[in-house]
Amino acid sequence: MFPISSTTKTADIRSATVRAKGAAVGVQFYWQDLYIGTSTSLSPEALKAFQTAIEAQAWERFEYKEIMGLPLLASLPDPLKEKVCRPLSTITEAIQLNEVDTLFNQGALCQSMGYLIVQGKVKLLRGEHKQDIDINAPNILGIFPNKSEKGTE
Repeated sequence: MFPISSTTKTADIRSATVRAKGAAVGVQFYWQDLYIGTSTSLSPEALKAFQTAIEAQAWERFEYKEIMGLPLLASLPDPLKEKVCRPLSTITEAIQLNEVDTLFNQGALCQSMGYLIVQGKVKLLRGEHKQDIDINAPNILGIFPNKSEKGTE
């Protein structure tokens, strides 16, 4: 459930400076070690409770809560929508797009990558005649999992 990556992502870069205000004590740890330790030392129920607490804290800081408005989730009750969306706060990485930037090209490998458009609008160009479709946030694009290895757009 927790993302463990050996490569540095934008999400791995500190987003703030933290200084003590008066006397303070801290302990340093590595998230990967904590995740491995908890997965081997906690009961399944305790591990689930720990994962839920981490997801809840990450969700509180996630700035793109408008994804709860996705048409894909429209028929779900609010508590279930949040439960479905919570992992996104820990596994996503923001991508800034300017008007001339391309998110992906027709014919490129999908590599099981999906995208949430959380702000603004993108244009979908499909086919030889470049059928033009505007997609407004919030919306989901890219691979939709299926049973084949190739997937579909």
